[in-house]
Parts: sequence; C-alpha cells; structure tokens
Amino acid sequence: KKENTGLISHKNTLLSPIGMVFHVCPANVDTMFFYSLVISLTMGNKNIVRLSNRLSDPFINFLFNTLNEELETNQSKLFRNYISVIKYDHNEIINTFFSKLCDARLIWGGDNTSITFKKFVGNPRCKDIAFSDRNSFSIIKVSKFYELNEKQKFEFARLFYNDSYTFDQLGCSSPQSIFLIGSEKESNDFIYDFYSKLNDIVDKNYNTDYGSLASLKFNNMFKDVIEDEVQKINRKSNGLIFLNSSNDKIKKSCGGGYFYTYNINSVKQIKNHISRRVQTVSYFGLSKGDVNVIINDSIGLGIDRIVPIGKSLAFDYIWDGYNLCEELSSKKYIL
Repeated sequence: KKENTGLISHKNTLLSPIGMVFHVCPANVDTMFFYSLVISLTMGNKNIVRLSNRLSDPFINFLFNTLNEELETNQSKLFRNYISVIKYDHNEIINTFFSKLCDARLIWGGDNTSITFKKFVGNPRCKDIAFSDRNSFSIIKVSKFYELNEKQKFEFARLFYNDSYTFDQLGCSSPQSIFLIGSEKESNDFIYDFYSKLNDIVDKNYNTDYGSLASLKFNNMFKDVIEDEVQKINRKSNGLIFLNSSNDKIKKSCGGGYFYTYNINSVKQIKNHISRRVQTVSYFGLSKGDVNVIINDSIGLGIDRIVPIGKSLAFDYIWDGYNLCEELSSKKYIL
C-alpha cells in the first residue's frame, strides 16, 4: 500500500477492482499462477484460474488441498466466491467463453500461448497482460569471487543453483548465459573452480528426469559444435555443462544445467546483448556504478529486472515491466 500511494491518493481518483480476471497458467513454472492470483485478490478481483492437465505434480495437489482447507475456515470463506480453478486441455470454446466473461487476462506461458489466446475474442474492454518468451543472464566479476573463502564460494554456488535449477533452468528469470568480467585466464580459472563447486551441489540436490534431459543436452551440444557456436566445453556430468561461446550472439539454452559463458572486459560490453527478450540480469561483484551503467545502457532497449544472484526467482508485484497492482485495477475519475 505504501509503495502504491500514487494509485490511491490522487485527489480525483478512486481505485476499484478491474472485475473478473482470467489467469492462463504456464506449464514450465507451475506455481506462477498463485502469485498473480494473490495480487489479483489483493486488488479485490474475482478470478478464474485455468490450469493445464499437464500439471500433475504432487505438490500442486498439496497446494490446492491447503487452499481448500483455508477456504473452509470462517475467516476465509468469503474468498470462495473469488476463486474458481479449472483444469482442461486446450479448448477453443471454453477459452472463448472465459475470455468474453473477463475484464482482464493474465497470459503466462510465452509467445505461443500469448498468440493462441489473442485469437480468442474477449469482451471489447478486456485487458491482456501477456508474458512472452524471455531470456535472462548472469554477470560475475571474477576478481570478487576470489575474495571469498571456500565456504563463501560454496554458498555463492548454492545461490546460483537455486536461481538456475529450481525450474530446470526454464523459468523466464533463470540465467541461461554467464558473462565473466576479467582477463581470459581469470575467467578460465573461475570456470574450473566454480564448475567443480556447482557440480557438487547439482549431484547432491538435482532430482529430475536425467534420461530425456541428457539426450536433449547431448543433441544441443553437438549442434552447437557443428555450427561453430562454442570453442570449449566443460562437462563432467549430465547435470552441468558450461559452453564457452565463440561469438557474441546470445543463444537460448535447452535448460537442465546448460550454460553459455562469455568473457568480457567491462560491464559496458553488456549493451551489445540487451534486447526486449532480456528479462532478468542477476549479478555478483558489481559496484553500484556498474549497475548504473547497465540501467542507463538499457533504457528503452530491454531488461526488466536487475538483481543479485540468489534473487532471480524472487517474485514481486512489479514483473516483466508491469505493475500488476495497477494493471489489475481500474480508476474512477470524480470531480
């Protein structure tokens, strides 16, 4: 409330809910709908949440069981009329029905989902808040890494692991590339040291379908080599691959611990890699001045979030450049 006083305190404006909100949830980050649902509820809206039938993880059921238990209590029973959750496969009739019913649609899931749902005609006043395909990367000042002791280095590797592996590196804010500021020798030494520590954490904590991911990464690795996209590969296990890029072009990772690395001399070189596709830049060892360089160089070009490594997945009501509190409300002008 304090951060949004400008929405509330305008002398001629009364803030109101936007009405009914249709949440189209992504399959790659399966709990994302809960964040947008809570924000929409906070703004007083009623909500329809569309879940894919592909979401069958036990913790999703646990989440809904917990929610249903809360809605049975006297203090929360009001919200029963504000939350409707439905699971169904892609269905044009249902999607069109909900689109006509709602005053706003939050379309998660990337370009294809956004394009698909924009074909379903909503009511003329329906507001679309679409979240397209994004790319994120990390920037590490190598000299600052070597100021850490061994315990601190492992903690740094753990934070990077959390940013990257929580959603198999498929979250829009998970880093797919790593920019290393330092000399070529410093960067090579860092990769050797950091890879070893991160790989230990991956081996102990990363539980996923290694078979299909290993095959995907293996095919991508050969493709990158054949197309002369990489000049060196660091790979000791299927869970973690570092590929030293042979050019300045940022590539999209296949996920599951598949990182492109770039050696740069200055944070100013990041400007060449800024585009509308870049969502989150996570950093380590940068000064306030370095961060300001990124901010100034990205104005009007891209980048929605700049956060320390370890905070890539920290959700905020300001996301992808939208203030969702403002987007999910309407304003009555009174004179």
